[in-house]
Amino acid sequence: MNEQEARRLLQLDEQADFAAVRQQYRRLMMQYHPDAAGAENEAALEMAKRLNEAYRLLKLAALTSPEPGERKGRKTGAEKRSKTRTTILRQNRKAYCSRDLYVASPLHEDLPPMRVARGRFYWDPDVEDFRLFLRSVYRECNDLLEELERKHGYYSRSELPRPALHDRCIQKLLHLLAQEWIDPPAALVQLCREKQAGPPFHVEGTVAFSSANRTPSAEEMRIWRDIPEGAVLLPQLSDMRLLVWNETGYRFGHVFFDEDYWYYIVIPLLLQEAARVKITVKKKLAMSQLSAGKAMLALDLQLSHTEKKFHLQTERINEEISGLLHRYESKAL
Repeated sequence: MNEQEARRLLQLDEQADFAAVRQQYRRLMMQYHPDAAGAENEAALEMAKRLNEAYRLLKLAALTSPEPGERKGRKTGAEKRSKTRTTILRQNRKAYCSRDLYVASPLHEDLPPMRVARGRFYWDPDVEDFRLFLRSVYRECNDLLEELERKHGYYSRSELPRPALHDRCIQKLLHLLAQEWIDPPAALVQLCREKQAGPPFHVEGTVAFSSANRTPSAEEMRIWRDIPEGAVLLPQLSDMRLLVWNETGYRFGHVFFDEDYWYYIVIPLLLQEAARVKITVKKKLAMSQLSAGKAMLALDLQLSHTEKKFHLQTERINEEISGLLHRYESKAL
């Protein structure tokens, strides 16, 4: 598929900008998505696949096309990279550092992703696959630590005196930097817009029965067996995790989201009280294996905005990053 064929599939002319491409893609996917057309509708499935291919191609074209006013003639690679049309993406200008932006290859999904730009870009679900976003963040974390390590004469992991500290620092940095490049209110709307009118916005999660290293009581087993579908559970935030309880004070456990990006969206919104959540039991799963510790509750989280406005606390996060890097340098190097 070429760009002209992609525009024809999306029913767009040559003058349509990326905003129009995105809007039309969403409109058509609401018609052909398996959730709307049915998983057995093979024609709709094929159309959805072709729409995804067309959107991926036009997205890459929008990101790599030259900016208006760029000089004509042959250009160096550096010039091409610096002139990509990144104006379609928002940036957090106060973020600790820049990052690379990757998109999937338009030729085949198994080919390596393409680096198309560098900047302080917010994650845009319509433009960047979350796995590629995490890859980008991880590389920046690694670069930050390697810069410190080279400063002290260490040029490979095998030379590090305490490599385990390197790994733990990477994990903490990844969590902090990802927060700077995700705008929870905007991402929530974007991710839910295709399937939902919203608000409230519906997010799927699960809570699992865990009997590890203990014998569950008969009362605990009864609570899990007797809870009805549609029951409302009470939320509690604890150490960047969302716990759920029943009205009698029994703790079911912490919520696992079906996609990792929800941790960076739902938790920050609730922490700042910029959203409220109603959690209901959607379905009971594997209850016959409750005694084996394999039962789960599928949850529906209904999120709605409050009057409080969400504020991305970039300055505070930057201070945490600086402190973390200083401690790593003093303790591990």
